[in-house]
Amino acid sequence: MKIYNTKIKDIILNIIEQHTQLILWEKERFEEVINEYSVHYCEECYLINKAIEIGLFEVLLLNRHIPYEEHIEMLKITDDLKEEEALFMISIMDRVIKENEWFIQVVNIEEATKKALEECRARDLHVIALAYYDGLGTQQDYEKAYNLFLKASEYGDDKAYYYLGYMNANGLGVETNREQALAFYKEGAKLGLSDCQYVYAHMTKDIDLHESEDPRALYEVGMQDYQKGNFKEAFASFKKGSLMYDAKCLYMLGELCLAEEKVDEGIRYLSYAYYLFDKEAAYSLGMLFMEGDFVERNITKGVRFLRQAEEWGHDGASELLEKLRGKQDEDL
Repeated sequence: MKIYNTKIKDIILNIIEQHTQLILWEKERFEEVINEYSVHYCEECYLINKAIEIGLFEVLLLNRHIPYEEHIEMLKITDDLKEEEALFMISIMDRVIKENEWFIQVVNIEEATKKALEECRARDLHVIALAYYDGLGTQQDYEKAYNLFLKASEYGDDKAYYYLGYMNANGLGVETNREQALAFYKEGAKLGLSDCQYVYAHMTKDIDLHESEDPRALYEVGMQDYQKGNFKEAFASFKKGSLMYDAKCLYMLGELCLAEEKVDEGIRYLSYAYYLFDKEAAYSLGMLFMEGDFVERNITKGVRFLRQAEEWGHDGASELLEKLRGKQDEDL
């Protein structure tokens, strides 16, 4: 089974550093530069060029709060991409976006804000609030973002409650106010918002985590069942979380599948978690190839995954690689 290499992300970041961010809008020039790496990253270069060609970079840049599953479903329908291809492309481009500051100016944002307020347009207010919240297209301004989320919630934007709760809890744009944060989270939880349910459950214990469909809650519930030996229930929770492309759920699902010797499924789920930069998944894939469990033994591949796991902060990978380096020195 082919597993795409996430190191292509670092290559893209280097290209941006050498040629500035503008190269991402110069499709032919970008293709020419990245294809210099195609000897070692042939399929990865193809997929990234495809992402640039179909405008995925711009879509993610301007819609970074849309869940992965919605982006992936759209790519499968509109561009006839496989799930794995879509996930890899989205995760890599999303990481590139998150690891850069973007100098984009939204024209007439104040005029758009005024119009949205006059016409009570909750969706537009939410989008503008996110621009101020992220500092995308305008100067980051948490106070403006907070006030716009507040107005949006008054006009029927349920999703604003999570941001209002989070900003009160963390003192973003307003003084830190735990009680006010709880009030907003509670309101969102009552409306069935899974992210509000998850946070409210942790802050008050008034809601059972089993009531939330938030992937973080699904992972925690799954781990509780897993540790009790209730593997069937754990699998069900991790499976739900995997449908939202939660890296931790995907990783645990992969491990459970391998434990039942469902090799293809297990490696697929581990690969998906690895594409999402999960250090545990990178380590597991590394060990599979190092030991030849379920796959043909391949030390080169194994070391590659272990190095990435080490880079992402996996202590076990770091210790193993240190031992391997010591053994190489002894052999010399």
